[in-house]
Amino acid sequence: MPRTPWFPRRPARTSVTAAVGHVPYTPSGQPIVAAAGWQTNAIRHAEKIPVVSLAAGLTRNLISRLDWYVSVDGERADNSDEILAQVVTQGGLDGLAGLVAWNYTITGEIWVGYHNAEWITGAVGAITQASGGMLRVRRSEANRAYDLLIEAARMQRLWNPHPLFSSDPYSPMIAAAEDCDRYLELGQSTRRMANQRLTKSGIVWTPSEAHHWQDQQGQGGPSMLEKQYYDAAQVSLADVSSSRVAAVAPILMHSPAEYGEPKYVDLGSKLQAEDVALRDAALNDIARAMPIPSIVLVDGPGAGGNHWGDLLADQQTFRQGLAPLADQIAVDLSKAVLRPILAAGRIENPSRYELAYDPSPVVIPPDERANALRLYELGLVTAQYVLDTHGVEDDDRVLDGQPLEATVTPPAELTIPNMPAVAASLREWAYADTDYAFV
Repeated sequence: MPRTPWFPRRPARTSVTAAVGHVPYTPSGQPIVAAAGWQTNAIRHAEKIPVVSLAAGLTRNLISRLDWYVSVDGERADNSDEILAQVVTQGGLDGLAGLVAWNYTITGEIWVGYHNAEWITGAVGAITQASGGMLRVRRSEANRAYDLLIEAARMQRLWNPHPLFSSDPYSPMIAAAEDCDRYLELGQSTRRMANQRLTKSGIVWTPSEAHHWQDQQGQGGPSMLEKQYYDAAQVSLADVSSSRVAAVAPILMHSPAEYGEPKYVDLGSKLQAEDVALRDAALNDIARAMPIPSIVLVDGPGAGGNHWGDLLADQQTFRQGLAPLADQIAVDLSKAVLRPILAAGRIENPSRYELAYDPSPVVIPPDERANALRLYELGLVTAQYVLDTHGVEDDDRVLDGQPLEATVTPPAELTIPNMPAVAASLREWAYADTDYAFV
């Protein structure tokens, strides 16, 4: 594998404050922490607004794909994999971190607990107090809801702290709430207008003499004119709804023929370009509140000539949008999951251990191939460094028909004798964790 000296691991220790705590007791049968109104709306928005669902899903996917590991005294533990294997849950520690990320993005909080040798989670508002120091966790499986009883000491609340009220949860959906409501309202208005135009909703005035009709038994019924009209309207409605045609078709009004010929009065609202523009504006406002770049959420993969993998190559996206979230999750899961596991295994000083991650699986380093070639031309790095940067495999590494081990001297005209001066001018390429650092 080619080396990537420009991309260090995330430090195991961070200054993030853990937001983990045991669930407080409340009167029997009441929610431990009831879902706030904005959280209920946030869940609804995540279900109904594609851009919100996409943002939360991408965040969950990227966080779960990080290289999570156990750090002891700031270094990767030798038995990291063995420790993480004890996090028995769907997707393991990676899946659990991704699920926490989804909830932090939408509702700002989640509950994590240990039950029957497995780690489980509870959504906001899904935990109530039971008798005997137990908690009741509402769960669902195969579209069937059921309650799970768990010891209160085994269930902990994790939340993303609100900037002003640290004991309250916070998520990007707080800032996007009004924009989400506006987007849904504009969508409902657009659908109503489209259905009205589709069924030509309005009033049809026809002479009353055209509607006298009786069957063979002398019973009254719809006239032939009415039957023909509703049959025509049914064709327009067939692909839209199974509702009765009379509920959306124009109203038939009868009057003597002396008042004039049949007329149609259009009551339908026309869909204006301004309506579409307003909904697009709401969509963009929602996307700007999410931790994923808005161009990806609104325009989709390939926007601006980029490919899907370009999101993973954007270091700025990760550092500004996802790294703070990943740091928070690392600290929270260290306290809620990792250290309880270590304590149960009688590991001394569990506080020395914490979760950390390497972001390289989801963030591709910048393209340094041109810089590597220039450094080689200046005689500052080896040919192997250039080959590593270009991702050349071992079997293909030859130069001038000779194996890489052959000594290669840069061209004389490119050799610069004053090496200290060159090194001083190239500090921007210094990599402190490699053999090629200029310090």
